[in-house]
Amino acid sequence: MVSSVLSNFVLSNLVLSDVAKPNIVKSASDRREYRFVELSNALKAVLVSDSSATLAAAAVDVRSGSANDPDDVPGLAHFCEHMLFLASVKYPVEQDYDAFLKRHGGFSNAFTADSHTNFYFEVLPESLREALDRFAQFFIAPLFSVGGVAREMHAVDSEHAKNLQSDAWRLWQLGRSLAAAGHPHNHFGTGSLQTLNRTGVHSELLRWYGDHYLSHTMTLAIVGAEDLDTLQSYAADLFSAV
Repeated sequence: MVSSVLSNFVLSNLVLSDVAKPNIVKSASDRREYRFVELSNALKAVLVSDSSATLAAAAVDVRSGSANDPDDVPGLAHFCEHMLFLASVKYPVEQDYDAFLKRHGGFSNAFTADSHTNFYFEVLPESLREALDRFAQFFIAPLFSVGGVAREMHAVDSEHAKNLQSDAWRLWQLGRSLAAAGHPHNHFGTGSLQTLNRTGVHSELLRWYGDHYLSHTMTLAIVGAEDLDTLQSYAADLFSAV
């Protein structure tokens, strides 16, 4: 059984963007099957077949995060993470991805760290391929609409406002501020209207995505009830265009 907790545990421990070809070791009691593959575009994938799974899951980890923000646009990596959820060329209706997952017993989330950005979801097993198709479009052809940019920066600002009420977040940012000037840790990664609401941010966003969302910096993980050959075909068919 792949529960929500187990799905996220498996994905968080296997989605490693800086590995070459890992030797996957499992316990004798683990009935799942595992496979590591590298697609034609150099995107790495870890596949997990669990015939008894009641939920399927997937994640993509991108080896770039808020430490890669331009000095003059703090929060751009986090803002880009938000924007990818809205729409794509193939699925242009905003929020189609989240709506699909909700209709099929799933959910999604993401986070932006200093050195990487991680996106993940879970869904009922029979809907895995359709969910993966929508998910793949984040990394193939997202729609960075001007209207979406204007709206989503307010969502980022709301998240920043929420963080201001948290002692843990304030201490974390204080630690960043005390780092040496010019050190990658000395930055503001969340973003706000003050840092994002600026002339040219749409062009900056497109440039940042093009420079950092590259197939060879990504690792995909899929957990599903299908056999490994089928999961590999999903990965190749849906993510080779990244």
